[in-house]
Amino acid sequence: MKEGWSSQKVSTQYLSVNSCGTEEAMTRDIPTFRPQGRVDYHILYVKQGICRIEGDDTRDVPAGSIILFRPGETQKYCFLAEEQSICWYVHFTGSGCEELLAQLLPPDQQMMDIGRSTGCEMAMERMVQEYVLHRPFYRQACAAHLYQLLVLIGRKMQYDSKTGAPYPDKRIERICCLIHQDYRQNTSLETYAAQCCLSPSRFAHLFKQNVGVSPMEYRNRLRIERAKDLLLDTDLPIQSVADLVGFADHSYFSRVFTAQAGSSPSQYRKMR
Repeated sequence: MKEGWSSQKVSTQYLSVNSCGTEEAMTRDIPTFRPQGRVDYHILYVKQGICRIEGDDTRDVPAGSIILFRPGETQKYCFLAEEQSICWYVHFTGSGCEELLAQLLPPDQQMMDIGRSTGCEMAMERMVQEYVLHRPFYRQACAAHLYQLLVLIGRKMQYDSKTGAPYPDKRIERICCLIHQDYRQNTSLETYAAQCCLSPSRFAHLFKQNVGVSPMEYRNRLRIERAKDLLLDTDLPIQSVADLVGFADHSYFSRVFTAQAGSSPSQYRKMR
């Protein structure tokens, strides 16, 4: 066993993975009983089959579920072979664990149904790969994938919550990415709408419903943010900055910049 691969320990780092991997119950059940729990945090992601949580209220936890054990919590569960159960697990520690869990996950909820999640499975798979290969900076890589996993779980729970955010429209998300790529171009509202197979009015309504501003205002915000960088980091004339971020009308650029930044382009440049 390589140095640092202890399966249980407490770290003063913000977030650290102690161990991770998979359990596959194909020919026999795989039971686990830890009366005193573990000293670290423990997440199970049921990829396939069933994980039976035993106790006062025995439950069969289906595929697509997350189970979270905090330090010291009794762990008594079993992966069922008759269901061909497969589970990903990660044991982790760190000074920031409680802060992250409080920020990202529902309070006092041990079991979370997130459904089959390709994103979560990819984060787990990459984490396990880093942990197994033990390459330089593998600890940092494992922590990064764990952070991503927690964010994905939290986002899924937010979207599924009755009081949480609605699911974003994938078509609108795709257009947001396109606008980021071609914000310098004066692509028309009709062109974006056609890529979503929507009328311009319906597209504009959905975009504002999902993003909070109109498509053109969204693009202008990107342009102004880039213009701020150019004004502070280069000595380009203001007219050239306007051209580079997509404003052919320099007067219009100045008006939009002043409205968003609270000062004119020349005044903003003096801040550097």
